[in-house]
Amino acid sequence: MKKTKFGLIALALTGVLLAGCANAASSASGSSSAVAPVASPSGTVTPRTESTASTSTVTGGIDEEQAKQIALEHAGLEQADVTFVHVKLDWDDGRQEYEVEFYKDNTEYDYDIDAQTGEILSFDSDAEFYAPGQTQAGSTSAQITEDEALSAALSHAGLSETDISRLKIELDRDDGRTKYELEWNVDRMEYSYEVDAATGEILSYEKELD
Repeated sequence: MKKTKFGLIALALTGVLLAGCANAASSASGSSSAVAPVASPSGTVTPRTESTASTSTVTGGIDEEQAKQIALEHAGLEQADVTFVHVKLDWDDGRQEYEVEFYKDNTEYDYDIDAQTGEILSFDSDAEFYAPGQTQAGSTSAQITEDEALSAALSHAGLSETDISRLKIELDRDDGRTKYELEWNVDRMEYSYEVDAATGEILSYEKELD
């Protein structure tokens, strides 16, 4: 009877040991499969990289040289006649544009040019140390009227007076030059012009979404 009891106890202990060994093997196998790396065909692991859009290139648009040429043609100048300060590609109002700046003698030219279409979005020319010719120093008398200044600006923009709203016209003097400053809207587009009060020349213009 005692031998039978000892035999049953031994069998029970053997079963417990076998079960414990099976669980340990299963746990070790599961841990190994969780961390096992997947080898690439070359035997190395290549990290994943994310590409970011570059602001220094334009897809399907114009390049820097074309932007410079557009500005020069508008100004009526040759590249050999000017000194370029910079041609920079930048983002503004959700679009890429070139900022082009150069000098000719004492005049500085600034252009913003659409990098996709080549359209001139704005330009400005400032005559530093400007000598106003026959105009008397300190005089603010204009040789053209407000209506003539407006007509010059509208003609440049390809618009008529019936197309615009919220018109503002001011006579100002800057760098020894008397000029008209004009602003108006066409729907949500805002136009700004500076017109030489003596000659009617367009000194600068800009259009942007209001």
